[in-house]
Amino acid sequence: MDRIKAAIIGCGGIANGKYLPTLKATGLVEMAGFCDIIEERAQKARDEYGGDGAVVCADYKKLLKRTSTLCTFAPLTAPTARSPLLS
Repeated sequence: MDRIKAAIIGCGGIANGKYLPTLKATGLVEMAGFCDIIEERAQKARDEYGGDGAVVCADYKKLLKRTSTLCTFAPLTAPTARSPLLS
């Protein structure tokens, strides 16, 4: 079965403690991108949960240009997820 390529916006405690370990454990998701306003957190998440080719950035708009599936959490969910639909 092909794995889903996904990107995550927000690589803080909830993502690292809940979402990313769960996605990795399923074996169904390939994390293709990591974004956080603190880019070092995105890099750390990529090092643990992504491959060498995974995108790391601090601006989610850059991430959206390079990926097609998006996982986002917290208050940014609606505006961030709606953003590519409106452009």
